[in-house]
Amino acid sequence: MPSIDPQEGDFYATDGYCTHEKVHLEGGLVMGSTIECPKHNGRFDIATGEPVRKPACKALQTYPVKVQNDKVYIQLD
Repeated sequence: MPSIDPQEGDFYATDGYCTHEKVHLEGGLVMGSTIECPKHNGRFDIATGEPVRKPACKALQTYPVKVQNDKVYIQLD
């Protein structure tokens, strides 16, 4: 799985709310390439948005990321 360490050069962008109960993920625990919802402990793969542990069942929306000239760009729809 890819790393999420900016020193490694990998950046990812997803929606900020858990798809289970719309809890903000900013306080979630990041472990490797997963983030855990702080309310019900559902987990998502940060790179793909796919749920990897219940109660999360629906994927997070992900967005393309590009790093250019030391700036991070996120393509939003």
